[in-house]
Amino acid sequence: MDKIDTDRDGFVSDKEMIAWIKYIQKSYVSEDAKAQWEHLNKKDKDVMTWDEYAKTTYGDHTDGKCLN
Repeated sequence: MDKIDTDRDGFVSDKEMIAWIKYIQKSYVSEDAKAQWEHLNKKDKDVMTWDEYAKTTYGDHTDGKCLN
């Protein structure tokens, strides 16, 4: 509760709860994006083309038509 009750009054206000939920959501999204990048980025590069992403995600069976 110490992390949520930022004004240390012993209660969690609406503003504190909203701020906490936004913080947790942002943390989750960042952690998930990092995990997905590590999973997909087999060549350990800084960037990935859409074609590389599609091939890694959907495999070689895509013909490109569904990607447009």
